[in-house]
Amino acid sequence: MVKPFLSTAGVGLLLGAAILSAREPIGKPAIPTSASVQSPRAFLGPIPVQYAAAGTELVIDLHRFYQPGKDGAAVEVESSDRCAASFDPVAFKLHLKSPAGAQGLIEVPFHVRGDAGKKFSGVVTLALRARPEHSFIYRPPAGGAGPQKIVVAGAFNGWNKESNPLSRQPDGTWTASVALEPGNYLYKYHIDGQWVPDPANPNRAPDGFGGFNSVLEVASKSSADTPPPVRRPDSGRRPAFEWRDAVMYFALTDRFANGDPRNDGPTTDPNVARPANYHGGDWKGITGQIENGYFERLGVNVLWLAPLNLNPSHPEQEYPEPRRWYTGYHGYWPVSATEVDPRYGTVAELKALIAAAHRRGIRVLADLVLHHVHQEHPYWKEHRDWFGTLELPDGRKNLRLWDEHQFSTWFEPYLPSFDFANAAAVRALIDNTIWWAREYDLDGFRLDAVKHIPPSFWWQLRRDLRGAIEIPRGRPLYLVGETFQDRAGIMQFVGPNMLDGQFDFPLYDSIIDAFARESSGLDALEKSLLASEQAYGAGNLMSPLIGNHDKGRFMAYADGDLPDPDIPKEEEVGWAKPPRVDHRESFAKLAIAQAFLLSIDGVPMLYYGDEYGETGAGDPDNRRDMRFGDQLDPREQGALKWMQFLGQFRKKHAALRMGSRRVVASEKDLLAWVRAYRDDQVLCVFHRGAAERAAEFTVGPEFRDGSYVALPSGETVEVNGGKVSLRLPPRQALFLVRR
Repeated sequence: MVKPFLSTAGVGLLLGAAILSAREPIGKPAIPTSASVQSPRAFLGPIPVQYAAAGTELVIDLHRFYQPGKDGAAVEVESSDRCAASFDPVAFKLHLKSPAGAQGLIEVPFHVRGDAGKKFSGVVTLALRARPEHSFIYRPPAGGAGPQKIVVAGAFNGWNKESNPLSRQPDGTWTASVALEPGNYLYKYHIDGQWVPDPANPNRAPDGFGGFNSVLEVASKSSADTPPPVRRPDSGRRPAFEWRDAVMYFALTDRFANGDPRNDGPTTDPNVARPANYHGGDWKGITGQIENGYFERLGVNVLWLAPLNLNPSHPEQEYPEPRRWYTGYHGYWPVSATEVDPRYGTVAELKALIAAAHRRGIRVLADLVLHHVHQEHPYWKEHRDWFGTLELPDGRKNLRLWDEHQFSTWFEPYLPSFDFANAAAVRALIDNTIWWAREYDLDGFRLDAVKHIPPSFWWQLRRDLRGAIEIPRGRPLYLVGETFQDRAGIMQFVGPNMLDGQFDFPLYDSIIDAFARESSGLDALEKSLLASEQAYGAGNLMSPLIGNHDKGRFMAYADGDLPDPDIPKEEEVGWAKPPRVDHRESFAKLAIAQAFLLSIDGVPMLYYGDEYGETGAGDPDNRRDMRFGDQLDPREQGALKWMQFLGQFRKKHAALRMGSRRVVASEKDLLAWVRAYRDDQVLCVFHRGAAERAAEFTVGPEFRDGSYVALPSGETVEVNGGKVSLRLPPRQALFLVRR
């Protein structure tokens, strides 16, 4: 069991104190400065169970959980014959290593200093299993001199071209063994300076650069090898709202609803095609949908808005070929620290949106761009020393080198990236974030490009937001990030002293494969979900999703438009062959995927239009205009009604948000589990098969014998002896609940 750690002031986020400068009138916004935020009190949050392979070293960045107070840090960790433990005070990291043969649960005692010399104790719990290894084997083609150096690189090692070299064998093959946890991994071989997919592995996925990555699935030996996820204890009482009750909706402002055509402001530049121009969506349009109950009918209680900052008035040309022109309709090119974009509306209209949302119990997150600014931003013009340089020492431009120069790469030549080693730049960004939260009464932030900002920035940001915003309000913000990495990479930035969660892109990939493309079984999806549960822990608020503004739409995959065999880049599919939905069964695929999404832990995110089955290829085709009412055809209206049912169903059943999860079926075309929380039980069944079938499930002891109702059909069924028999319609999700 994870044991909570306490600070000097209490439990969880409500710790410490901060004093902010008075707010100035609109027009001269007061941005807090470093002098306006007091030194924080000590903070130590809970550390979830850590899953690891026996014999491997586990390194935990303590910044994710521990914020020293004014008296400084003191960390003690106890070693034993079951686990060698040490603390590196320079890197601020715990190092834990168990013997190769160890298995099961190990508790490592852990002590830290609070304020006034007080110490607090707890444990780090390790769940150990046998160390799995995968052998990579490369067979060079016949003829020629043969390769000189081969390295395997992928999501498991941060795409490092040196970490895992292959060795030449007497038979001419090249091999390497790599310890890998169960899950799906993207990888390639780096052969004499060239990236090459594994020719022996037919499973591939587009790499986003016109080529393909190989896809490796590492399966666990059996479910018995891995302890089940640990659930947080039930306190017996709940406040009116917790973030684990949230369902989030991303309304991309410019494409959602046009409430005032007078502020549209599209460019007349002939280089800009319509999909890359402003379309007129604004805050007034979103407010109208709040007030007519659109989000409440979906069960949505959190709105994520596109970045609020003013963007440039002119378009820019994208660096990669074919070098198309785009406007800043999306909001990710800020040119001001405090001004809002008039194409979205006025300050008064933004505040009216947030007030309308709050009146209806809907929280509001703003998208926050902290990695870069546009070159017209005053920060770039006045403080060049706050930014890195575009040119690398070897003469290359540091553009889109996502992994090679993770924390310094620029996205575009006109988007200078901050130097996060510069204390003044870090201070300005944190102070500005505090200002946005206070000025607009925001409930949290969606954080852009988290992977490209060092972890040290994130714990400083959380420390100051806790003191300046969370403690005075008496309630926590929700900080959710975007990181395209494997689960270990995602978790570098998550913890009670950093981000609350991130979008679960590894699970997203599995959802697309299982439900949209049907290229893998539901049993593989279950393994992926279990991997997420174990990697993230029950105490963190990750956000699962089936759609995103940087990915092709679910329906484009479900309908067979993506991936395109002739056009590897999803973005180019959108320009050359914009998808449309041709097959009715694609809506059935969507319905099951949405049911899966709303039946698992975390803060599920709905991407605008996915609720009715909007399609689209890569950016910007995946950002088509939102449609409402009679703009939807009967199939889309049916999909919307199903999504509304799911949102209300999740809201009604606490078991779907915080209950235990016990798998009762895991097959290629059938996945089912029982979720239970106190007196609430739900059987969730996902049937992907094309024909009706019968199935029996063991639902006891969670379900007592008696009569229950199967939804959505409304049929009454009996549980006898802890078992229930059901007829499963083709391609449908089903729920069993008490009458």
